Amino acid sequence: MKLSVRSITIFGIAGFISLAVTGVFVYTSVKTSLQKNIEEKQLLIGRQAIDQIDRLLYGYYLDIQSIAEEEHIERTLGGALTDKRVIGRRIKELPFLTGPWDIISIINTKGVTVASNVGKDHKKDPDELLAIESALRGDIYYSDVVISKETGKPTLIFAAPIRDQETI
Repeated sequence: MKLSVRSITIFGIAGFISLAVTGVFVYTSVKTSLQKNIEEKQLLIGRQAIDQIDRLLYGYYLDIQSIAEEEHIERTLGGALTDKRVIGRRIKELPFLTGPWDIISIINTKGVTVASNVGKDHKKDPDELLAIESALRGDIYYSDVVISKETGKPTLIFAAPIRDQETI
């Protein structure tokens, strides 16, 4: 073989190897950079999603607090209004006016349902009993996501005490 053919072959092989090594180097450095970029974007999207969920749940927290301070409810439970139909009508309106509530129930200090938008005799989940106990202590309560036995859907349970002045 001639010297020129050998040198072209050697330079060709050396060029191919150097291109392959350069390609691997560029691939690994770009891959790392892209992975970091994707990781940062996913972290940002995750934070934004959690912030939106947090704002949404805080809005519901405020909504349940305002429902508990509803004048018709306080006056009926306080004895100022004797017509229970007023509270029943108001309870049926509240899911449309205040939020995506499937069930709104008013439960007295004895654990008896006074009014509900689904009827008085709906089944209480153990999570609902925990919510009722918390509201009776004077706390506003919200649960983790649970499957409602009443609706069969994933749900959060919110509970707030209804106060007459300072008594529950």
